[in-house]
Amino acid sequence: MRYDTGNITDNTSAYLSYSRQSLDSWIGNAGFSDRDHIAAKFVTELEDWTITGRFSWDDAHEDNFQRISLAQFEENPNWDRLTDTITGIPYVDQAYRPSWSTLRTNYFAYLRAAYEGENLNAEITPYFHSQNGRGDWVPQYIVDVTGGTTTMPAGVRDHDVGPNTIFGGSFSGTHSFEDAAGNALSPTEGCTARLTFPYGGGGAADNPACYEAGANPAGSYRHTHYNKQRYGLTANGSYEIEDFNTIAAGLWWERADRDESCDWHRIIDPRSSHEFDHNAYWRQYDRNFITDTIMMYAENTLELEDFVINAGIRKFLVDIERTDNLGIQDPFLKETDSDLLFSAGILYNATDELEFFAGFAQNFAAVKDSVVEDSASNASSPNAVIRQSFEDLEPENADNFDDGFRYRTDDIRLSLTGYYIKFDNRITGIALGDGISGVDYLEEGDTVFLNVGGIESKGIEASVSADVFDYWNIYSALTLNDSEYTDTVSNITKGNTVALSPEFQLVGTVSYQKDGIFGGVSAKHVGKRWGDFTNTDRLPSYTTVDMWVGFDVEMNNATGLSNMKVSLNVNNLTDKRYLGGGTPGAYFIGVGRQVMGNLTFDF
Repeated sequence: MRYDTGNITDNTSAYLSYSRQSLDSWIGNAGFSDRDHIAAKFVTELEDWTITGRFSWDDAHEDNFQRISLAQFEENPNWDRLTDTITGIPYVDQAYRPSWSTLRTNYFAYLRAAYEGENLNAEITPYFHSQNGRGDWVPQYIVDVTGGTTTMPAGVRDHDVGPNTIFGGSFSGTHSFEDAAGNALSPTEGCTARLTFPYGGGGAADNPACYEAGANPAGSYRHTHYNKQRYGLTANGSYEIEDFNTIAAGLWWERADRDESCDWHRIIDPRSSHEFDHNAYWRQYDRNFITDTIMMYAENTLELEDFVINAGIRKFLVDIERTDNLGIQDPFLKETDSDLLFSAGILYNATDELEFFAGFAQNFAAVKDSVVEDSASNASSPNAVIRQSFEDLEPENADNFDDGFRYRTDDIRLSLTGYYIKFDNRITGIALGDGISGVDYLEEGDTVFLNVGGIESKGIEASVSADVFDYWNIYSALTLNDSEYTDTVSNITKGNTVALSPEFQLVGTVSYQKDGIFGGVSAKHVGKRWGDFTNTDRLPSYTTVDMWVGFDVEMNNATGLSNMKVSLNVNNLTDKRYLGGGTPGAYFIGVGRQVMGNLTFDF
């Protein structure tokens, strides 16, 4: 629901909105997603100034889905291998969907002052964002911790901390079964019984059949806590020197302060539920990341008869600092500044209906704190490959070229764009060694982040929209894309197609609208894609169909009801099973058919 105030004063208006969504997981019979959202905004218009303020709050709890392999999809395309029930066997119950959760709360606010004068326009927008949340998993064991301290170090957040929580230290092993006194048990020597699900079934230590009668299951609930505060501002201004010449400049400044920690909690009774002791038995790590970002730009726009010419320059300054709150790893600072980044564009208005354009832009992406997080031990790693890779890691950058035309009349709109992108220093995480079977809860596996050289992409995008027979519209869009790696690095081979990059996409839509009645049908086809770095997985093409129908009626009756809208939307009408996004080699199942009825009242 949303409430619009109208004019509170002669120059101020505002709105307040609230929404709640509650969804069951569409795969299986367990899991859910709940979200509450509040937003408020006001606008005050003065003689030359406009003051805008906005606040939003968002709270969500989502049970997640699991990526699967192509072979698993071909075996059963309806199941992502997460389970619906508690079996009491920790190894099996690590795949219990309601334990694969993400919880997060966001607050965001900004205040904008915009000035519009005769020749000068300017605005400044300070903002603040706070996010805290948790990611959950249920490892199939208790960690045997050695070392560490039960004294909480300075700078550590005290959430989920009890008198026996161990901070830091390392692990000497794990166990999944205990005797009645809580002592760790080992499997019967020589036991060959094995489970088969999930992740290959594990070993003897995971199978209750390898323990004597009276053994009790034991497992953990693992939390990754994250708390982040961002504050900063954007500012820009433009000045019209002459009717045909405008200069502009601006900046973006931000400081992001992010804490991340990992807690391990004992599951109280693995036979009955995944409920856990809220006092953690181990704080595995606790880190702080501070990222300072400054971006500055300037540009000039010339309008010369039928031509519009634009040229600009940008510069990024980005520093990332990591501090280990448990004192296990040394602090470090990494600078990932950009070179000067140039852009230029030209637009030619050939007629009132037809325009041609061409452009060039250099883009940049700094090394993210998430890369530093996953490489947290790289600076002091005993693995020379990892240590050197982190020291040499460079920010990503790309050169983008595009050109094309746009044509528009009252009844038809056409566009055609060709593009070429040269992407350098792409950062990719690559696992070293034999890897871990299943989920690496203890983060034992080594991952090296490398600049995998370059990616070269070229293609075309075309679209057409035509109004026909007064009340009908036909729309279609086509994308042809060719993206390939330009260097051989680790398991990436020069000339291979970029993993998960679509090569052919086609959309077609027919819609109708007259006297408040509306409806339509739309189809999207995605061609075959290579799913992994080695171009071994060839993901099948798929086509999904959506439809919608409804009516919108003006009421204006004595009850104050001014409008009523009723609609029915069906996404993936044919309930097509397909592989959507994911990561190279592991893919999410595309969402099945969704039928949504909507009823909206305006007062």
